[in-house]
Amino acid sequence: MSFVLPFPQSVPTGTTGFFTLTPSVPTLSPITIPVTFNGSGVGGGSLTTTPASLTFNLQLGGAVPPEQAVTVTNPNNITDFITINVTSSNGFLTIGQSSSTTPTTITARVNPSVFTQTGVYSGTITVLRLSSSTILATIPVTVNVTQAVRVTPNPSAVNLSGVAGGAVATQAIQVSGDSTAAFTATASVTGAGNWLSVNPTSGNLGASITVSANPSGLSAGTYTGNITIQVQGAVAATIPVTYTVNPPAALQLSASSLTFNYQTSSSAPPVAQQVQVNTSASGVTLNWTATANSTGGWLSVNPTTGTSGGTFSVNINPAGLTAGSYAGTISVTSSGATNSPQSVAVTLNVTSPAIPLVTAVLSAASLAPSVTTPGAILTLRGSNLGPTPGVSGGVANGFVATNVSGVTVTFDGVPAPLLFVSATQINVVAPYEVANRLSTRVVITAQSQSSQEIELRVGETAPALFTLNSGGTGPAAALNQNGTVNSASNAEARGNIIVLFGTGEGQTTPSGVTGQVIDGGSLRRPLAPVSVRIAGVPAEVLYAGSLPGAIGGALQINVRIPTNIPAGQVPVDVQIGAASNQSTVTVAVQ
Repeated sequence: MSFVLPFPQSVPTGTTGFFTLTPSVPTLSPITIPVTFNGSGVGGGSLTTTPASLTFNLQLGGAVPPEQAVTVTNPNNITDFITINVTSSNGFLTIGQSSSTTPTTITARVNPSVFTQTGVYSGTITVLRLSSSTILATIPVTVNVTQAVRVTPNPSAVNLSGVAGGAVATQAIQVSGDSTAAFTATASVTGAGNWLSVNPTSGNLGASITVSANPSGLSAGTYTGNITIQVQGAVAATIPVTYTVNPPAALQLSASSLTFNYQTSSSAPPVAQQVQVNTSASGVTLNWTATANSTGGWLSVNPTTGTSGGTFSVNINPAGLTAGSYAGTISVTSSGATNSPQSVAVTLNVTSPAIPLVTAVLSAASLAPSVTTPGAILTLRGSNLGPTPGVSGGVANGFVATNVSGVTVTFDGVPAPLLFVSATQINVVAPYEVANRLSTRVVITAQSQSSQEIELRVGETAPALFTLNSGGTGPAAALNQNGTVNSASNAEARGNIIVLFGTGEGQTTPSGVTGQVIDGGSLRRPLAPVSVRIAGVPAEVLYAGSLPGAIGGALQINVRIPTNIPAGQVPVDVQIGAASNQSTVTVAVQ
């Protein structure tokens, strides 16, 4: 037989009493049973907690620390009815239950979101008797809050592109932080496939990882994924990855080879040439990089990067190069092209200027071989004599230039005035310094190259008249008395004045000055006598001397047409000293 004896919760341990059992049969006597209360769970005393205190460690912004458990027991293995209270700064502490009976387990949790600063934070779990609120146990709770490890990947997002069936695209990421803590790196993709990978998969902050996107098996389209960087105690860093797979595309260059020519005497480098970069796939944009390769660095490109449809300039810097042929290449690469890299072969031909060669020395008026005289206007013909196209000489401070586009002509070392220079012809005025010499040595210098010396005989005079056809024959380049051009349709009347133009009159009085442009106050006349015959009849010479506004050496002759000659195109002959002009020149007379 057993009994359950309910005792009030206020009965202290050690209290004694009794109870009486009275039989229902009248013939039996009552029985008295003494009772002593030995301290049940509802009496006095304290509880045991294991562990006696709790400590949590967390980092700001870090992961939630694991929950911790405390076992609560009565040393006498008696049941207590208890309530559980929690106090904590910031309200960071929570428990799994607020009341129970012993033995029991209390689960403690910490909410890290309430912490904004590092430090040590305290809380308490208090166990009380349910009936009297007597404190039976106190469990101190400590939270140590430290700064979380920060993970800062660079770049923080990755955009890759490729071509279906093409090469793997890669991107390096620097995984930095405020410590050298260990990390792990994992790759994941949205949807199916395993096109995304990372290497290495672990390391220490400060290291670099490489993200790879493999288009194998992928069709054209856009794919997304993530690289996750995890450090113990820190919030994981997620790096979004976007991978654009384009349809198969190939690089197309507008030129596969280029040739440049350069002459060492040139003051300017060869003109840059352009190369356009295109793609074979419509709607696909390729990023490209152009790299120049040449021994000595004479080859360069600009810009070095671009997109399909763009161009780059190929530039040459020939400084320091000697004559010869040089080879270089331009490599054009694109990670999205199926035929990358493509190349452009570049050839640079460097030559030295050719030596000037004179094949003829002519009178500029008659275009016939001629001796030279002081002030004679001459035409030199040959090859490699000057620039292409030709250049006319200029006038500075009243004198005609003696250096035109790097071309000079000297007579016994004296620079001669240049009226025109080209690759095949030079019009030059013989210096007056050659007077009284039997011969003179002429040297042409063009683009730093000099011709062999040409020895010319020097005459006292060598008259020649300019003609309308500039060829030294036919109608003279003459003006009528009224200033109009003499011609078959505009003949001059007999007895009127006609003006002839020529050169080769020789030394003058006063003496000629080399290269001087003659004005009205510095007219000069030939030293040798001048006579003119028209249609074989002597004509009156009114003036023979300098042509105002022209260089010294240009001759003007004003002559009256004889009245006793026939009309028509008649020959005109000019004699200066002992020499006469060409015999094929005419004037029109009416």
